[in-house]
Amino acid sequence: MQHPKSESDIASLAASSPSRSPKRAMYYVQSPSRDSHDGDKSSMHATPNFASPVESPYHPSSGRHSRNSSGSRFSGIFRSSSGRKVAGKRNDKGWPECNVIVEEGQYDEFGDEKAYTRRCQALMAVCGFFLLFTVFCLIIWGAGRPFKPEVAVRSLTVNNMYIGSGSDFSGVQTRMLTVNSSLKISVYNPATFYGIHVSATPVNLVYSDVVVATGQLRKYYQHRKSQKIVLVHIEGAKVPLYGAGESLVTTNNAVKVPLTLEFQITSRGDVVGKLVRTKHRKRVSCPLGPEYGEFTKAATADDEIQFVETSSTEVAEVLYPVGKLDKPFFGLVKSEPEKYTSLDGNLTSDRILHFLENNKFPLVTVMTELNSAKVFSSTNKRQVYVFAEADDLKKLTESLQEVAKKFKSEILLVAVDIQEENLAKPFLTLFGLEDSEETVVVAFDYKYNSKYLLESDPTSRNIEGFCSGLVKGTLSPYYKSQPIPDNKNASILTVVGKTFDDLVLNSPKNILLEVHTPWCITCEATSKKVEKLAKHFNGLEDLVFARIDASTNEHPKLQVEDYPTLLFYPATKSDPIKLPTKSGVKDLASLINKKLKSQDRSANDEL
Repeated sequence: MQHPKSESDIASLAASSPSRSPKRAMYYVQSPSRDSHDGDKSSMHATPNFASPVESPYHPSSGRHSRNSSGSRFSGIFRSSSGRKVAGKRNDKGWPECNVIVEEGQYDEFGDEKAYTRRCQALMAVCGFFLLFTVFCLIIWGAGRPFKPEVAVRSLTVNNMYIGSGSDFSGVQTRMLTVNSSLKISVYNPATFYGIHVSATPVNLVYSDVVVATGQLRKYYQHRKSQKIVLVHIEGAKVPLYGAGESLVTTNNAVKVPLTLEFQITSRGDVVGKLVRTKHRKRVSCPLGPEYGEFTKAATADDEIQFVETSSTEVAEVLYPVGKLDKPFFGLVKSEPEKYTSLDGNLTSDRILHFLENNKFPLVTVMTELNSAKVFSSTNKRQVYVFAEADDLKKLTESLQEVAKKFKSEILLVAVDIQEENLAKPFLTLFGLEDSEETVVVAFDYKYNSKYLLESDPTSRNIEGFCSGLVKGTLSPYYKSQPIPDNKNASILTVVGKTFDDLVLNSPKNILLEVHTPWCITCEATSKKVEKLAKHFNGLEDLVFARIDASTNEHPKLQVEDYPTLLFYPATKSDPIKLPTKSGVKDLASLINKKLKSQDRSANDEL
């Protein structure tokens, strides 16, 4: 049996159910009370048990709900119209009275939140993609930047050049220049993963700020890791020179025109299509003329010094800020107290190389293990060496630099720490001073294969005079010599450097001289032969036996290549006769007898 609905039921249905819609199943939820004003500890009311959902107090809810969702979605308390809690009050159907069930939220909010989240995720994905792509492009761009194309001018061939007289378009009389030439340019693309598009500004030949010929490089594409040589035709027909032509001198129908080649080459690499590109520009300014040819020839011959050329006065003044820079100009820049040195006069490759060889070293070169090879290989024929302890060298540095300035390009002045045996001892041994601990000044003139020793105190004034004598050639060569020995009652005389003239060259007798060294292996056997010969020829007035240690004694007239050596000096003192050292004593005695010219009695053949 159906029961009539109350007004509250009708209102509830009207509020929650749309009109003209099919009847849905209704679920009714009663939540426990959350607050109590009368102090009851139990705020929960049991849900009445009704036989049918239609007969229970209803709150419409479309859709399906679990118990958890129902309990969480709806909460409320049964209140009376007066706002006070009524425990047992029921309506006319016996239901507990419930005016309002308070809802905590709306279902539509969940749909809006999901849509908003999806939009945010999509936006973040798009932003992340663009960010990663941008970073990728930047990495590729940065990786491509260092690969700058290398541009080099290979050659300029002038097919025709003619200078004549004429007039310009306004009728002004002037010299006219006609040029027909071809230029070869080498372009190398070092990039490993992209090619380049190469283009250039007009290629101009300039004489005294006047463009006398021009050409154009055709734009082309060059593959990665490749080199290409392109040809550019440069032409100029009857170009008026005006005042610039007055300085040209024609000799035998030939004229030297100092031209300058000027152009700018541009390369563009499409790293990632048109999105990421690298672009490089290189300006080429190449002077052409006889001086430049000599400059390049010298640069090719010297692989030790870095050569730099520029046609820009501003750049030249930065590199060489001292003095007036006239074209053509050649200067040397060093990291030394005297930093700038220039070459005056005509520029030829020989003069340039000679200038560099004489000026590339510091005023005073401190010899080390690293630069010793460069010092030894220097082509400077005159070299002065100062051997002293490190502290003494520091005290002499300033005075040595003043001396070096006066003999610049004429003498190579070298300072050596005497405690460095590997560097100092080989030099000092040549003078017999290997054990010296005092300051020693020596010099070499390799042009005459001579050496010199400063025997006075090594003061600044004496060193300057020593260098001056070396340049003028007034120094006396130095020869090593041991102290003069006592040869009284000696069967074999000991000759030293200082007594070589008196005992050998100026002696009226025949001299048999043995030349030996301490390190010679076979010298001892030869010495025994000489002793036997001296004993055999004992008593001959015109025959003297002598020996000299060539390691510690020198003389300009004593030139021996190997040791031991036996030299027979006749009484007439003609050139010495070399005797075989491998011969036996008898054979040597026979040879000596044959060489003796004044002999009162014949030597006994028996020994």
